[in-house]
Amino acid sequence: KYQAIKINSSITKQQRTKINNEVQKIKNDIIDFVENTDGSINNTSLKEHLSRLYNTKQKTQKIKKVEKVNDFFTIFDNFLLIHPLSAERKESYIVVVNALKRFEFYKKQSDNQFALNFTTFSESILLELENYLAAEYDYLKVNRQLKKQFPNYKSNKPRSQNTINGNLSKVRTFFNWCIKRKYTNSTPFSFFKLKASIYGTPYYPTKEEILKIYHHNYSDKTLHLQSKIFVFQCMTGPRVGDLYRLKGNNIVDDTLVYIPEKQRHKRADTLIVPLNEIAKQIIHDYSNMGDNSLFNFCSLYHYNKFIKLAFKLADINRMVAILDPLTGEEVIRNMNEIISSHAARRFFIGTIYNEVQDPNLIGELSGHSYGSRAFSRYRNVNSDLKKKLVSILDEKQ
Repeated sequence: KYQAIKINSSITKQQRTKINNEVQKIKNDIIDFVENTDGSINNTSLKEHLSRLYNTKQKTQKIKKVEKVNDFFTIFDNFLLIHPLSAERKESYIVVVNALKRFEFYKKQSDNQFALNFTTFSESILLELENYLAAEYDYLKVNRQLKKQFPNYKSNKPRSQNTINGNLSKVRTFFNWCIKRKYTNSTPFSFFKLKASIYGTPYYPTKEEILKIYHHNYSDKTLHLQSKIFVFQCMTGPRVGDLYRLKGNNIVDDTLVYIPEKQRHKRADTLIVPLNEIAKQIIHDYSNMGDNSLFNFCSLYHYNKFIKLAFKLADINRMVAILDPLTGEEVIRNMNEIISSHAARRFFIGTIYNEVQDPNLIGELSGHSYGSRAFSRYRNVNSDLKKKLVSILDEKQ
């Protein structure tokens, strides 16, 4: 059912548009939560999710008193309150905290006295945690007590090594914070080395494919709009979280101006991305102005669904080789089955890199820090550039 403030209400058009956009955003977030949450959902879990997302709960939360030095999870809660984290980043840390609680319960099944704290959290426990995170999917199938204790948690598939590394990196960040705060003077990560993350050759659409999406006239209005938003993301390169936070006033004199959320608490550098002709036209045709959301976004779940459908209906059927993060094996998939919002950022970085081989210059547009190692995951050196490079070795005519 469409819910919005009616045209004949006693407020201005600008106020009405702003309120309706905010209501739609909350509805999209609720849909996203329902469709991407495993297990049962109730009013309490939904309220807690929205409170974390919109930071309303933070205003009333207070730092908890640490009764004991080894009060591990209380200190972790305080870390989440004090440490500067975006709403999305905080959600990912909460996922890790919940995994640690499940691991502790799993350990208690064989040792009833076990508790995670700064004394017990040794390098060997860290190795056990890594193994547990890799095998939890299978444990939940056979361990009835674990399943009963955490009924709202369900795992749809095993974790990849990349995901495990991301979880352990967050635990390492917590321990480093604790050392600075004098909660402990050691970390189990001192001699623990994370396994290598697995990254395949980055795939992204070609310019011809993006132009095909841009010029395609989709009969469904929502699909048509979301496809053009994707093209805009391809032309400007923001992460999808930053894209969804953009407002009309982020467009200044045919330029996109914003501070990436990922760097907001580290180095608040403003990114200035000039709009090309395609981006300008999309802004002209589809954007909202002022303090309103830049576009009428749908939920991220549906955004990715619409991107795949847009590629399929535009007859983009190119097969690409990707690396299965679980098996490490190469698999061949149709582009329209695996394309997602992050491919837009890959397109932006990779396509420009093939013309200008200067990561630091491109970082001025993408927000990557000087000398960023992450940059290599976004670019793919094409065959023409490789030929150009080896031709340097040819005997000059």
